[in-house]
Amino acid sequence: SKFEDLKNQVKSLVNSKKNDLESTINSFVDKAGDKSEDVINTLEKKLSELKKEAANTADTIKSQVK
Repeated sequence: SKFEDLKNQVKSLVNSKKNDLESTINSFVDKAGDKSEDVINTLEKKLSELKKEAANTADTIKSQVK
């Protein structure tokens, strides 16, 4: 019947939109996860650089004090 056809079309459209939304959300979450990894890596690198600078500064001060 026409009603059943219309009902099936609506179901199909709703399922399609639901899948599109889930796909969009999953993509967003994946990208956010990648970005957070980049941020963490950058911060770890910067921390390492700062530790080296602090060690060099400490060595310089120790050599000047002697």
